[in-house]
Amino acid sequence: MTVKTPKVSCLCLSYKRVDNLRNVIKCFDAQSYENKELVIVYRSTDEETKSFLRDINDEQIKCVEVVYKDDTTLGDVRNISIAEASGEYICIWDDDDWYHSDRIKSQLEAITGSGKQASVLFYLLMYDKKNSVTYMSPRHTWEQTLMCSKEFLKDNGVTYPALNRGEDSVFVKQLIELNAIVPLVNPQLYIYCYNGSNTCDEGHFEMLFGYAQKLSAEHTATVGRVYECEHDVIEGSSLISDARFSREFRYVWDVPAGQH
Repeated sequence: MTVKTPKVSCLCLSYKRVDNLRNVIKCFDAQSYENKELVIVYRSTDEETKSFLRDINDEQIKCVEVVYKDDTTLGDVRNISIAEASGEYICIWDDDDWYHSDRIKSQLEAITGSGKQASVLFYLLMYDKKNSVTYMSPRHTWEQTLMCSKEFLKDNGVTYPALNRGEDSVFVKQLIELNAIVPLVNPQLYIYCYNGSNTCDEGHFEMLFGYAQKLSAEHTATVGRVYECEHDVIEGSSLISDARFSREFRYVWDVPAGQH
């Protein structure tokens, strides 16, 4: 008898970063969890992304074109991506980060095993691409790692606020207040990249790096190759899951309240 697995919709908002988008599609395709879709939302004026997506022929990838108005915010577009998702769960899939091949599987198992409705990572790998340094993050409920039941969001009226920055913090805070989240300790599932053009500015990342654990140059070289997909995603996932890679990690500090 075949056991039905819930569908997970990975939500990707992308704007003029085709090389990044190509890599996160590779991460999506390599996922060990099979019942999934990737919802890519892009601006109608973004000809570069539109041209790239025109050649995508994959029934698991849904492309959504959005006409931006003067008052359209990042929060608004995130809500559009949720509305377009056909899965029972949504999973944030930012276009400038990297995802382990077991990310969907691991976070969904955390949710179903806990009886909660959502999961976030407590720790992740932070890659400062601009300065070629890798960090083990401080502890935080990292908003960009969210996976959540779509039905739970609907039933509880949880939506992103109409903001261009901090919209994800407000969203996750609502879930924390509803006691909906199970945190997962597995930093290798996610490489969070600072590339100099993130939504948050350089000062924000310098603050986060100040609370983080700086890893060795060897680790940075490995993470850099994995992030750039110089290894295929399965091989890259194996490299950073190796016990020799994680043995220097420490899990002992938090981002102070109000600083993330």
